[in-house]
Amino acid sequence: MDKFKTKKSLGQNFLEDNEVISNIIDVANLSKEYNVLEIGPGQGAITTSLIKMANKVLSVELDHRLIEFLNEKYKDKENFKLLNKDFLETKKEDFTFINDLPIKMVANLPYYITTPIILKTLMEYKFIEEVYVMVQKEVALRFTSEYKNKTYGSISVFLQTIAEGNYEFTVKSTSFNPPPKIDSAIISLKRKDEELEKLDFEKYEFFLKGCFKQKRKLLSNNIAMSFGLSKENVNMIIEELGFVKTIRPEEITVKEYINMYEMFLKKGYLNN
Repeated sequence: MDKFKTKKSLGQNFLEDNEVISNIIDVANLSKEYNVLEIGPGQGAITTSLIKMANKVLSVELDHRLIEFLNEKYKDKENFKLLNKDFLETKKEDFTFINDLPIKMVANLPYYITTPIILKTLMEYKFIEEVYVMVQKEVALRFTSEYKNKTYGSISVFLQTIAEGNYEFTVKSTSFNPPPKIDSAIISLKRKDEELEKLDFEKYEFFLKGCFKQKRKLLSNNIAMSFGLSKENVNMIIEELGFVKTIRPEEITVKEYINMYEMFLKKGYLNN
């Protein structure tokens, strides 16, 4: 398997740095009180440590060429199961093997499909309490960015509405085979306890994208332009929430965006 040929179409870059693997395991703080969902095990670089540290591990691998190899490698591990499937096509029923304990997700995600996988995990699989993923460094900075930062955008607000996001550590491109052109990073997303059942995620995400439509413009301009509203009505709500009319999208916290969304919704401005 040393000469396994990676597929560009699947965004495969296999992690081969033992120090990085050890750091991932430490950050995830695994124990036998947790089960693990692993996405993209590759040749099992992280999998072996997950099996050792966690109660049970379910690994989801799309590349059918790796299935026989992984099943053979871990054939004696009763706490391991492999699912040959596209994670974006999974359903809750696919995770019965690990649904008897709290679940943490650990993944080295292909760059091209990072956001859809994380969004599906947070929005659909609420039984997954914590997420530890390897993503592009630039993406990691956007996902975990705080307000008043140039990397703060609609995806930052959306993800951090659902989970506490933290940039854990940088991973150099030389840690992979083949090495990607850019560095990566490990981020953690820990699901918040707040009750979000009433929040329409799709409508909320659409609202946030409108707010950040053009980051250099005033928030009021973006909202008015995105939702066909008069600037007078937009400014009225902005001031009612305690902000100045000249506030910009990156100057509002996650909690404040939730309140703003609910206010516009209450006024009936997002019903079209």
